[in-house]
Amino acid sequence: PLKLQLLSEVVDEIDENIGKRAPIAVWCSRTRELLAAGLVCAGVPAEEAQEAGTIGAANDERYRECLVRARNGRVGIIHGRTQTRERDHIQADWKAGLIRTVVAHPGVAGAGLNWQHVEATVYFSQPLGTIARQQSEDRVHRHGLKHTALYYALVMEEGAALAVALAHARQANA
Repeated sequence: PLKLQLLSEVVDEIDENIGKRAPIAVWCSRTRELLAAGLVCAGVPAEEAQEAGTIGAANDERYRECLVRARNGRVGIIHGRTQTRERDHIQADWKAGLIRTVVAHPGVAGAGLNWQHVEATVYFSQPLGTIARQQSEDRVHRHGLKHTALYYALVMEEGAALAVALAHARQANA
């Protein structure tokens, strides 16, 4: 849960420096991470979120419970299992300010989503390929961006995520 605790601290930093209403995008590569990060962004303690995300990734009923719990905390979760209609509904509510944070899988970045209203983007887990990373960044840096967009990459020292982050800095596939 250390990385989830770090995510919670980053959200607190965003609240302090940009404001508690600043729209946030969080990118995660695995279902359990999507669910756990979504729950943390919704205010669930890191340990509890990790357990719920792990169980939810393996159990459809618990998966749906995680989505509802995140949504009640003003967080939408979008990835491969999300139907287009639901994805569009989450995006509309997000742009309207009804949802503050969207947690998404980098694979949905090529789905034509335009997120230029986002003020802070957090990479909880890095996509492995540079194309997926660039497309996820392009969701925010769209025509019409009128503010500074901040990027956070959460990496643990000496871990695989650090190697991936360094590869992206060189624009190389991990």
